[in-house]
Amino acid sequence: MFIMWGFKVIFRSIGEGEFHCPGCGVDRRYSLRKARRWFTLFFIPVIPLKDVGSVIECSGCHRRFSEEVLSLPTANETADSIGFARRALAAHMVDVSDNTTVAREAAVEVMRESGMTYYSQSQLDIDRATSDWERVVSWARHLGSRISPAGSETMMMGAARVAAADGVFTDAERTKLVDLGSAFGLTPLHVEGILTAAQAAAKHANG
Repeated sequence: MFIMWGFKVIFRSIGEGEFHCPGCGVDRRYSLRKARRWFTLFFIPVIPLKDVGSVIECSGCHRRFSEEVLSLPTANETADSIGFARRALAAHMVDVSDNTTVAREAAVEVMRESGMTYYSQSQLDIDRATSDWERVVSWARHLGSRISPAGSETMMMGAARVAAADGVFTDAERTKLVDLGSAFGLTPLHVEGILTAAQAAAKHANG
């Protein structure tokens, strides 16, 4: 009697969620699938052997990726990071500007223009209490690799407007903004252009 035997890897789903699919370029549902090798008899799996790893399978394109792909932020997570970063940036620049009235007013205006219509002076004080420069720079590095240069420029301009609200940059303000631009991945020339534009707008607004 002729016996047909062999081995086959079979995947089974053990979890699911949402991730940013590198293949589709957008957020998709995924399945976490564990692979196990089986001994087959007449092409039928009969004896489970060792596990051979897990993969993430996209529900859209059905491509498979290593589990490291889950470290990529989803669109919603990136949007949340942008919002938190904007608030932290404005709050920190208010502190660097010695918490002046014009800087506070500029911070609230910048936040409201970004879509946070609820933003207020009291919210600014809450953000100032939790703002940390190292955290701000970390967010800038994180977002600089995930949003467009135009997006980084917009965030930089908001921070620069707060710092330049009185019409000039102090050495401390300029140093912070230059470091921030570097964290976003912007060139020194690009950063200088943003600072010049923000300062000109502030002088015009102040008459």
